[in-house]
Amino acid sequence: MIYSFDIFDTCITRTFAHPIDLFYLLSQDSGLEQSSNLVKARINAEHRTRSESKREDISIHQIYEKDNTLKQLSSAEKEILLEVKHLRPIKATQTLIKRLRQQGEKIIFISDMYLPYSVIRDILLKFEIAELADSLYISSDIGLVKGTGSLFKYVLKKRGDKT
Repeated sequence: MIYSFDIFDTCITRTFAHPIDLFYLLSQDSGLEQSSNLVKARINAEHRTRSESKREDISIHQIYEKDNTLKQLSSAEKEILLEVKHLRPIKATQTLIKRLRQQGEKIIFISDMYLPYSVIRDILLKFEIAELADSLYISSDIGLVKGTGSLFKYVLKKRGDKT
């Protein structure tokens, strides 16, 4: 049998209450007097990038590429580093995945996320949630999202009779 896991708030979680809190931390780390400037610029850049994109999902690099104000205040690399610093594994899921592996079950991961595939892969490996042989499907990499069902259809097609 194959078990599919979402990543954020299933396998890993952030150390802050809301995703937007990352932008406030980013502005503090950047030493900005007006943290609201970076927060507004980051939110606006993501909305604009999503609305202008022909794909269902976008990447963090596309968000920063589209907005000069945001680029002056921070960078995608700084945001990624800060995000990774504030991630923690969810122990119950770690335990469940370990048990499933011991039973010989196959694990795949599917997530709607703007972080790069390589970053997500490294995080899951670091926390011993994923193994190198596991399949990982990230919306920003593929350009499809779970909400429309298209990412799931993609996974089924990609896996063929392996699912």
